[in-house]
Amino acid sequence: MSRIFRALRLPHATMFINYFKILLRTLKKSRVYASISILSLFLGLTCATLIFVYVQKELNFDRFYPDAGRIYRIAYDRIGNGTIRHIGFAPMPLTPYLRDNYEAVEEVTRVFNYRRAVPVTIPETQASFNEPLFGWVDSTYFQVFDIDFIAGNPETALDRPYSIVLSESTAKKYFGDEDPVGKIVQFNWDATSDLEVTGIYEDFPTNSHFRFDLLSNLETASKAMWVGLWFQSWANLFVSHYLKVKPGADVEYLQTESDRIVDDKWPFETIELDPVFQPLTSIHLYSHLDLGEFNANGNISNLYLFGVIGLIILFLGCFNFMNMVTSAIRVSLQGNRSSEDTRKSEMAINTTTLL
Repeated sequence: MSRIFRALRLPHATMFINYFKILLRTLKKSRVYASISILSLFLGLTCATLIFVYVQKELNFDRFYPDAGRIYRIAYDRIGNGTIRHIGFAPMPLTPYLRDNYEAVEEVTRVFNYRRAVPVTIPETQASFNEPLFGWVDSTYFQVFDIDFIAGNPETALDRPYSIVLSESTAKKYFGDEDPVGKIVQFNWDATSDLEVTGIYEDFPTNSHFRFDLLSNLETASKAMWVGLWFQSWANLFVSHYLKVKPGADVEYLQTESDRIVDDKWPFETIELDPVFQPLTSIHLYSHLDLGEFNANGNISNLYLFGVIGLIILFLGCFNFMNMVTSAIRVSLQGNRSSEDTRKSEMAINTTTLL
């Protein structure tokens, strides 16, 4: 049976081998044309590959977290004085209240970044740095955003005020190859505060809608930067809130309840707040807030455009190359037919002469 299949495949294999030989001969004869066609195919494949890699990266923003599909950011539409502003902040006590009163909420964390460089000093070397990626978070941050730790325990690293965890690259920048856990980092604001290093985490991936080099307990910020009572106020509207819901949770119900709770506790009658629960994986491409984004986000429309451009470039490169191949084969076959016709004519003439 195998011999039969080999016999059936042989003519096709021979045909393709002949076409390949024809193509090689044509390439040798028309090197400029062939080089242009091959170069266009190479450039088309390269450009299309780069575009598709970029599109893939944009689509995968924040999807590296194991529970990314269950994490939401609470944003608000702030309505007042005839205008609507889309903001990425929520009243300070909101998410802890949701966690403590709604079974569907697994864990929450608040995230604050001053949006400007924070002065930091290393006492043992007196080295000073300005750190724009300094974040203040709840001690539950790593229960919401699962990031691998190199040293320390993510579940307890930020339990105490005046504790701080560093990214791997930042720890190396501050302390070289020494073990940084237990060392002191000074935060210089209105007064100098000593922060104890309690953990080292892997650097944030580049496809994250926020990235931090230093993370400290949010209570530290309340003591070092804000008045404590204001820190717990429902009027405090400049901290980002994230919550992780339990599997199967009714997110629309939680959003409705958030609206009801804030309406009841929000102290300003002339300003209305409408909550918007943003899925974590949609923030980078679909969120364009007026206030509260950590970085400039992408745009899904631009991504569609890039995808179409990549397909067009790939199609043109392949079409041009295939056009060269088919033209080469056609010309060669026509040449073979002409040679065969000439040979037949000469045989006919010779036969007539003999007769």
